[in-house]
Amino acid sequence: MPPPAIPADRSSTPGTSTDRSSVSTASRRPLLDPCNDFVFKVLFVRQPALLLDLVNAVRDHLPPVADIEILNPAIPPEAIAGKTIVLDILARDRIGQRFNVEMQIRRQPALPKRSVFYLGRITSGQLEIGAHYASLAPVIGIHLLDFTWFRDHPRKACWRFVLRDDKSGDVLPDAPLELNLLELPKADRLGENDRNAPLFAWVTFFKHAQEPDIMSRIEYPPVREAMATLAQISEDDQARLNAEARKRALMDQAALVDEARSEGEQKGLAEAAQNIARQLIDQLGLDDATIARLTGLSEADVERLRGQAAD
Repeated sequence: MPPPAIPADRSSTPGTSTDRSSVSTASRRPLLDPCNDFVFKVLFVRQPALLLDLVNAVRDHLPPVADIEILNPAIPPEAIAGKTIVLDILARDRIGQRFNVEMQIRRQPALPKRSVFYLGRITSGQLEIGAHYASLAPVIGIHLLDFTWFRDHPRKACWRFVLRDDKSGDVLPDAPLELNLLELPKADRLGENDRNAPLFAWVTFFKHAQEPDIMSRIEYPPVREAMATLAQISEDDQARLNAEARKRALMDQAALVDEARSEGEQKGLAEAAQNIARQLIDQLGLDDATIARLTGLSEADVERLRGQAAD
């Protein structure tokens, strides 16, 4: 049976209560991993002000966003166990800008295309029949990566992509898309001597929330509040069950991908061995036993290939 949905009303549901009377960073149970995308979403749905601080920390070179409203606070039950569903956060600020904030824990080859597709879909979703393109608000992606993507750039962890001219570098005026990628492992290494700067305090939270010795040195107030909220979530039985269900779903997805990749590789190796055997049969006139030993095929397979070549 799938776990219950988390509704938009966040005042009374287990794992989403906003009652702070019992908030304490000294959780009696092990803290959940904030990189678990279920935990990530529950935390920021409960505390939109913390999401706002995270957005501004990632985009600290730009004018700060003044406030933010989460547009998709609910987590349907099928999303928790869904292997291909991303538990992202869609938010809007007071001037209408949309923000797509999500946590990614596994490296996927199609990540850039997928990210741009998501942002494009949010952009097109703003237009209603008869509306003008001028009404489109910018869409800003904040994608946190719990892996290294740009391996050739060890000294840079925070990336901002916009539409710009490839020669002058000028940004396209009123461009509707902006994609921010933050590589958490790299940022954690680069910021280890400056952990109380806003961005690196958040990085430390995501990478070390379950390590009290490190987190005790973080004084940045929003991250201290995030730790208190995470401790409260971690005390909730249903939240723990949902987080574990989500973790299993993502592990199952990774296992299926690895299995498919392995099968593809094995199929490719088998086809390559057969092609080599055909060449040996045609060109060198070796006996079946020798060809089998050279290619790793069975003698029966070689005999079958020889019969095909003779037809």
